[in-house]
Amino acid sequence: LFSSKALKPMSGSKKKAYKYYLCGIFLNLVGGYHTTSGQKQNISLALYIKNTKLNRQDYEDLSELAWQNLELDFEKNKVKKPYDDNLINTILAFTRVRIDEIEEKGVSLFQAEQIKGIIDYHEYTGHPSLRDFHWFEFDINRGIFPTIPQMIIFNDLKAHWNVYIDLMNQFSGIKKKVVTHKERFDAITDKGHREFEHKLGAMQRNLVFLAVTFVEACLYDFFYNIKSGNLPEKEKVISVLELKKTNDKTIVEDIIYKMYPEVKIEVEPLYAKYKEVLHYRDRYVHASPFIDESSNTSQLQPLLEIRKSKAIDFLQDSYNFINKINEILPDHFKILFWMFDKVVDFYKEETMPLTNEGSRLSKHAYEEI
Repeated sequence: LFSSKALKPMSGSKKKAYKYYLCGIFLNLVGGYHTTSGQKQNISLALYIKNTKLNRQDYEDLSELAWQNLELDFEKNKVKKPYDDNLINTILAFTRVRIDEIEEKGVSLFQAEQIKGIIDYHEYTGHPSLRDFHWFEFDINRGIFPTIPQMIIFNDLKAHWNVYIDLMNQFSGIKKKVVTHKERFDAITDKGHREFEHKLGAMQRNLVFLAVTFVEACLYDFFYNIKSGNLPEKEKVISVLELKKTNDKTIVEDIIYKMYPEVKIEVEPLYAKYKEVLHYRDRYVHASPFIDESSNTSQLQPLLEIRKSKAIDFLQDSYNFINKINEILPDHFKILFWMFDKVVDFYKEETMPLTNEGSRLSKHAYEEI
């Protein structure tokens, strides 16, 4: 529908009517309304215009009807004025590129700068922390939304955590049945029991891995925001920003502490706990039989030390550390602005929500037009 090939044969009032309905399709796409009845109607009307030969007045009537609805929808969706031919053509060109990319690669990402001439992305998303260099995804069914690395990783962490909780609940029911010495022998030699223990161990190690990945994603997002932006704070750490390589420790010690030295006392205890988590994660990522010269122990030992209580401690310590950093950062550098979790408490040993009930998609109805 959006291809140049489809538009080329049209002219005059027919082309204008067709473009208006394409803009209606665009608004439904970016808002996540593609599977609603309203979108079905828009597509049917666009196809009708494309495939029929009507007189000029019929096309003018269709244009007028489309424009009346479109103008209201432009206001509703924070589309930028003026509502003129230039805007219409910009919308069609943008949508064409996004659909072509999805067809070619299966996914379409773009920087906010590419849509700011069409939509006020701050008002549209409700996230004033977003800036032109942040990335959005264009999804045919879910609309456009910011692709925030730490949000993706945190949802992965919660998904793993929920599976882990379910496994623990199942396993605790089995363990209660093990009372006598003979029952203990039967348990450790039982294939199903051993499989449960392997699953729990694997999940515990993966959760620690994801906890560190989440912290790193948050810190790298902060680093990206500073490096890509032009805020005055940048001057304090410009030499660090110019380094070819950086890591989580550099970001904390050489950027955050230099930019906000007054917070070091408050953050340092949590940072110390995080570095312990990082040590255990590194033993997982770089698993090896080598000797740890500082303690004369196997480098595999930390990997095997992770049990339920330690895994939960590590998860909470990692979150507490990054949450504290988020609290001390000014609004334009917030790294957890996207979170919908009211409380993150791993010690409760409860599953966590994976979807935001307050999101735009959660409020859609099929009959919306």
